[in-house]
Parts: sequence; structure tokens; C-alpha cells
Amino acid sequence: NNPDPLPRQGSVPTMRSTWKSHSDFIADLINFVVWPGNHPPGFYDEMAAGAEKLLEGPGMIDAVHSLAYLNVAVAMDTPAFRLGLIAMTAAEGDKTISEAVTQSYQGLLQPWKEVYAAFIEAWGLQLRPGITIDDIANLLAALVDGLELRMIGNPSAELVDHERQRTLLGTAALAVVYSFLE
Repeated sequence: NNPDPLPRQGSVPTMRSTWKSHSDFIADLINFVVWPGNHPPGFYDEMAAGAEKLLEGPGMIDAVHSLAYLNVAVAMDTPAFRLGLIAMTAAEGDKTISEAVTQSYQGLLQPWKEVYAAFIEAWGLQLRPGITIDDIANLLAALVDGLELRMIGNPSAELVDHERQRTLLGTAALAVVYSFLE
């Protein structure tokens, strides 16, 4: 009973014969977890508007914090995020699952790399020697994952202040701007 655009595969026996192995099932599950349709309606429009504010100024610092808050708040409210954490822990030692995780991160990070490159250009900055856009994207993605994982176990205002709509991620992103860019 999947909604469009997901295929309807038929009966339970059909589903059991769809995947060659448990790893193939987990890989498909990871692809489903990162499917854009799992985000709430309007999420991508809000992210795009936040990215535009990031490029326009003069409130760049507020824009960084707003974008970071939106990213963290939505991920924490998206059940697929927790499912993704479970799937990633299953990746250790399993080539099929590891490849699916790698591909999902590539898809998730590509739009952010474009935002980071546009930010650097818009503000007349340059990367410090030895630093790449990939470094920034991977570091910030790791911070998001770590912050969200910690929030599951310790949902405190020190990590996310819902009243002010600020997160530790926003502060970390500004630290990355300061340390990785000239």
C-alpha cells in the first residue's frame, strides 16, 4: 500500500523474494530513509529561503543560526532520522550497507556543498590552504549527526534552545567559517 512514487510490490511472499540478502534490504531501507518525501511539507522551501538569507546578508550570523536550527529541529522530528542511525550502525563490516550509506551521504551533501560554495563566493571568502568544500560538508554533517544523537539521550537547552531557535550546530558552523575560510 505504498503511496506514489513508491512501487507496490504485491504480497508478503513477493516482498520476501524482492531482496537477495538482508544487506540488500538494509541498503534499500537506507535509500528510503533519505528519500526527500520523508521530510515535512515545505521543508525544502524553508531551507532554500534560509540559504538565500545566508547569501544576502547583512544578518549572516542570524541566518546561520536559523538554518542550523531548522536542520536540527526537522531531523529530530523525522522518524526516518532514527531509522537512519540504526541502519548506519549495521554498516560496519557490510560492504553493501556501507556503499548505501556512502551514496546517501553523497546525495544529502551535494546541495549543501553548493550552498557552501555560493556562500564563499557571495562573501568574497576563500578556503584556507589544504581545506576543501568536501571537508566543510563532511565536518558539518558529522556535527549534525553527533548533535542529534546526543539530543536523543540528552535533550537539553544547552544543545538546542527552542525558545530562541538556536543550536550548538549554529555556533559550530560559525566556528567552521572562522577557522576554514579567509
